[in-house]
Amino acid sequence: MEGKPIKDDHFKRMKGSDVGLEWLKEDEDAMKEPIVIETPEGLGMKMPEDFGVEDVALLVGENSPLEVIGIVSFPITNHTFSSFIQTPLPSRVPPAGP
Repeated sequence: MEGKPIKDDHFKRMKGSDVGLEWLKEDEDAMKEPIVIETPEGLGMKMPEDFGVEDVALLVGENSPLEVIGIVSFPITNHTFSSFIQTPLPSRVPPAGP
């Protein structure tokens, strides 16, 4: 994605300390819309320093089924986690149909 412009999004921005039961009870859109957690402090989680998709594959299993939805055309394709990650990005999802 280097060198590609990234469009602004309209996701709600939250601090980790604001994500909790009170938010779930008071915000009717809680867990219905994506959010961006700008600062993880307060989540009660420690983010790994050096952790990538290969690590996820090791944890969930390289042959775990993975359903993939193409963003441009929304075709659904089936992969294993390993085959999806090892496939070059342009080839991961077939082109849109007619």
